[in-house]
Amino acid sequence: MTNMWYEKILRTILDSKRDILFVIDPLKLMEYPTIREIISEKYPTIERYTNELELRRILRRKEQGILVTFVDKTDIAFDLIATYATIDIGINDIFPLLNTEALLNIPYENYQEIYEDYNELKEDRYERLSKLETENFIQTVLSPDTIVERKRITELKSRLNTLNTRLNTAILGSRDWTRISGEMSTIFGELQFISHNSNIDLNIEDLEMQINTVFKRYAIDYDFYNSLAFDTNTPINSNILCHVFKNRANRTALICFDCMGFEEWNAIKHYLEKRIDVTFDINDSFSMLPSETKYSSSALFAGLTPKDIKELDFINEMHWKNEERLFRYALNERQGIDDAHIYFKRCLDSTEIGINYGSFSDYYAIGLVFSFIDRFIHTSIMDKRAVIKNIQMRLETSELDKLVVALLDQKFRLYFVSDHGSIYSKGNGINVSKDLVDLKAKRYLIGDKRELLEEYKTEDSVLIQLKNIIGDDFILLLTGDRMFARKSEKGLTHGGISVEEVVIPFIEVKYNDRI
Repeated sequence: MTNMWYEKILRTILDSKRDILFVIDPLKLMEYPTIREIISEKYPTIERYTNELELRRILRRKEQGILVTFVDKTDIAFDLIATYATIDIGINDIFPLLNTEALLNIPYENYQEIYEDYNELKEDRYERLSKLETENFIQTVLSPDTIVERKRITELKSRLNTLNTRLNTAILGSRDWTRISGEMSTIFGELQFISHNSNIDLNIEDLEMQINTVFKRYAIDYDFYNSLAFDTNTPINSNILCHVFKNRANRTALICFDCMGFEEWNAIKHYLEKRIDVTFDINDSFSMLPSETKYSSSALFAGLTPKDIKELDFINEMHWKNEERLFRYALNERQGIDDAHIYFKRCLDSTEIGINYGSFSDYYAIGLVFSFIDRFIHTSIMDKRAVIKNIQMRLETSELDKLVVALLDQKFRLYFVSDHGSIYSKGNGINVSKDLVDLKAKRYLIGDKRELLEEYKTEDSVLIQLKNIIGDDFILLLTGDRMFARKSEKGLTHGGISVEEVVIPFIEVKYNDRI
């Protein structure tokens, strides 16, 4: 709390000895999530004044720790002012030498940067700055990049709220749901990338929860997800192969970045845009459920659902090690492509491919899996900010730009895809039998006995069968941000039902001058 811009506001409120407190807050500083979170420890009930009848109803509840915020003190009835403690908070308490009107145009998330420079300013300044002087001071503090990022954040949040409202106010059809889910995942991924690639603290946990709540409702409660496998126009992972290899005249390269969500995609996008003149046709696909490599990557390279893969006589079990066999089988059987014209490799990044990039002209179909993102996700790093930094560092030596240029120069149609994304999760304290839980994908359990999985069911999970996709097995999927682990455990994982894990990038890469 030391040296934070909102420290004086917190001290003013927390020093109060009253159990019920009225706060006059014309600028709605109490809406800032960090302030609200800290204050809620003393005042669990924080209400915004709407009308006098509602206020009196709140006060009659006689709860411990009530704080009510008002825009104007005149809203408070005389008898209540005489009864309850009232305090005022405002920007002038924090920046007495700056013009309030100029500060109102700046998001609260930028106040910390302004505050740090302001503390130096006030040592040599005693008179209040004019509006113009304040604006000039703020411009010297905030970099142009930060201002651009803030504007973009506002746009993205607005679009997300609009989409979320639409999903919540009407029951849409399957096609609208898949389209809006893709748009939401794309936007939310960019929002997360901006946050984790900068010093901007977005506090988007509530927004994330709202998005994933409505996503789960459509996917599971309305059973839309289970019908995706039958819609060849919907790019669920089991349908991607037929999308990208639909034209026999085109040579095609499919590069899967294991564990890439839309946040990680933005790191790759920025890297390539700085180095080569390419453009991206950005779409999305749906991972298999459970959102785990052995199901979704196998489905991607087989062009089949896990249920149909299990029926192939040369497959003994669902496992990512079958990717190459499934890829060759699919292209042999359905596209008539000879084995000699198919290249496949799973490796960390393009530096480990093992052949000269110019040699790809000998092939008609290429399948590559790069696992460096997955490697970073499943370490003790634990948070996306560190993952993004590590991805950016890895890309610098990856030669991905050279690979892209080589493939496009050799007239390949080039697609970037993923098997699933990831989500930051907290342990739910449930100990699960080792034969049921995956050490990496800790957000699902799968088995053929419903009663066995019922033992582990909580309010944060859903127990389902996806007969069209998985078959007769039962799947216990975790929702929200929980995983099967000790309560003290936190980290990045996947396997469950969230937009970040399930709705993933499906990108065509082209030269800017190519029609």
